[in-house]
Amino acid sequence: KDYSKAIETLRRAQKIAPGSGSVQAALDALARDRRHLAVVREAEDALKRGDLASAEAKARAVLAENGSQRGARVVMRIVAERRAQAAAFVAKHRLDRGGA
Repeated sequence: KDYSKAIETLRRAQKIAPGSGSVQAALDALARDRRHLAVVREAEDALKRGDLASAEAKARAVLAENGSQRGARVVMRIVAERRAQAAAFVAKHRLDRGGA
């Protein structure tokens, strides 16, 4: 997304109609979306490092504000898949050693 052009257009609209609540709401929404994208990128970086707890916490923070944020949902799915894989691995090796 090209936020800079949208922000520039909205700022011009704000100068024309300084009291416009809809212009301010649009600016606020863009700022929130940009912040969410930055946090999702941090969550993706945490996944790359194998830090599932940090990735999950960051994705949950975004989803608390926007439950439909696609990137955060993807991060949560990957975290769940990796945890399931790890649990399956542990369970398999316990069985291989005759453990419970």
